[in-house]
Amino acid sequence: MSSASSEDIHAAYKRLARRAHPDAGGDARLMAAINEAHRVLSDPGRRARYDAGERGAVVTSTPSSARAAETDVFHDSDDDVDFVPMAAWQRRLPMWAILVLGSLFTVFLFTAYATSGKGTTTTTLPPVDGQLVVGSCVHQAEGGFVEEIGCGGRRDGVVMALVRVGERCPAGTEGMGRRDADGYACITRN
Repeated sequence: MSSASSEDIHAAYKRLARRAHPDAGGDARLMAAINEAHRVLSDPGRRARYDAGERGAVVTSTPSSARAAETDVFHDSDDDVDFVPMAAWQRRLPMWAILVLGSLFTVFLFTAYATSGKGTTTTTLPPVDGQLVVGSCVHQAEGGFVEEIGCGGRRDGVVMALVRVGERCPAGTEGMGRRDADGYACITRN
């Protein structure tokens, strides 16, 4: 219809594209013809030639235009519909497989981002100087007391807290006597 406005043409294109698009179960050749018609009718110069009677020379549907339709992205000016045709690999996979792969990729990205930088910090071990501090590696000496040792070899535990006599060690730790002070070293066993 030569009196149709550009809004009418665009609305008709959207309606037809929703039905004919290959991703919606339509035919690629029909979609190519719809795209070509929209290309002609949405351009004022091409539309004028079409309305003047050059219909057969302007609107075509060839195998090359069908291939072009598979790579086009169709944008709606109202921003309510965007058609992005599927790639060949997407047409061979069922939708549930695409969703599973997408979910796994999202989990991979999230964990990679969440853990980035966490492995780069270095832990400085306290020096072996005979003074028990939180983080000291210890072994149980005679009499039940704990003594500081280097963390590189065999050890009986690691000091998690230092408490005074009468205080309790945190849950998951065991209180052992210290020779150097009045109180206990709360250790976790290895």
